[in-house]
Amino acid sequence: MARSTGSIKLFMPGLLTTQQINGRTCAYLANKLNQSLMRNIDLRTFEYFHDPSHGWIKVKMDVLITLFGGSWRSSFSPFSYEKGDNVYLEEDQDAATFIKRLKEKQISYKFRDRVASKQLSRIRTYTPLRPRLQFK
Repeated sequence: MARSTGSIKLFMPGLLTTQQINGRTCAYLANKLNQSLMRNIDLRTFEYFHDPSHGWIKVKMDVLITLFGGSWRSSFSPFSYEKGDNVYLEEDQDAATFIKRLKEKQISYKFRDRVASKQLSRIRTYTPLRPRLQFK
């Protein structure tokens, strides 16, 4: 979503790049706005989905980009899934990587439990996360 503030166009949510303001590059302002975005993801609640045999933490892609940078996919395995702008981090390795980064950034978090019935979760039908996009 883009919104205009004076001569600055903010792309929310996610990280901002250096902006052009009245013909001048203003990296300082972009950095300050990015710091503000980081504060906005403090005290987050993430949904923890699980079925009888596995679990996943639902995280917005924008949060992963903010925490891990543009190459965030390289931090995770193909055992996680994605659908739309959400990533479902598998509970063993990928969730641990995510939680470790939250702790490094001193971001408080909690989980809301979402239990699937006695059947396998539909998350298993989502697209497996590709750690690195490959272009031909």
